[in-house]
Amino acid sequence: MSLDNLVKYILEMNQLLITPRTGWDFIGKGQAETAAEHLIETAVFADIIARKEKEQNVAINPDRAFAIGLFHDAPKVRTGYPNQQYFSNHKTAEEAAFNDQIRYLNNYARLKLTLYRKHFEGGDSPEGVIAKDADLLQWISRAKEFADKGYPLAHYWIEEARKKLQTETARKSAKNIISGEDDIYSPIDAHEIFLSSVLAFVLACESDRFDPEAAARYISDINRGGFRDEFIALTKDARNLQFIVRAAKKDAHLNLNERQIKYIAAQIKTEPASGLAARFMSPDIQNVAWWG
Repeated sequence: MSLDNLVKYILEMNQLLITPRTGWDFIGKGQAETAAEHLIETAVFADIIARKEKEQNVAINPDRAFAIGLFHDAPKVRTGYPNQQYFSNHKTAEEAAFNDQIRYLNNYARLKLTLYRKHFEGGDSPEGVIAKDADLLQWISRAKEFADKGYPLAHYWIEEARKKLQTETARKSAKNIISGEDDIYSPIDAHEIFLSSVLAFVLACESDRFDPEAAARYISDINRGGFRDEFIALTKDARNLQFIVRAAKKDAHLNLNERQIKYIAAQIKTEPASGLAARFMSPDIQNVAWWG
């Protein structure tokens, strides 16, 4: 896969950091969350549910559940979040956006992402069902947060989402979130973890040595053991690369000077991460259109 194609895909995924997850304005809450925040929180909920459900079904793969959750709304960067009541063909449009989006990737990555979409939309695997529940659980957690902050209409959405939950773990978690017994998960820097996880997946798909699902999940669970040094190096490079990508696109939440960016780039040891870092540090990156 050419670096030019990877650059375009990464730019598109970075765009999710500023893509608003609309709908919350119906309850009076504007600028509630970005698509990236929703995706990483859904992925982490999927991981939590999968680990618990695995106690009853050892075949469940938490890494895959995490990855399905991580990418399930990625096409929304092209379509936005349409009101489904008025856009009955939104799934067709989203499928077209998805196909355009993944054309930049190699065959292995395209196959993985296509399977994730099939599992999420069709619910034809335990991991797909879990990721769908995680999507709803994230919805419930946000609605509970907003209800507690003085937006009472959010309660309608809590009940709507709660009725659709399928796993016992998700139902119990929803009950505890609503009652206030469980803390609502929110990463310290959702954008950093989201883009790092996506980059770990992409970089692992470019290699034949690493599981991309494990690489993506590893970013959000740095205390996991049992991995080779090369695998840890790849995930570290993913985390360093996300700083360079966000700096290149003038992320308002990132405050890094040129010297710091060069230092971070020098820590990147693997390919194609090193080559990608050089591309994103080039002035020409400002003229690259991810939708081209």
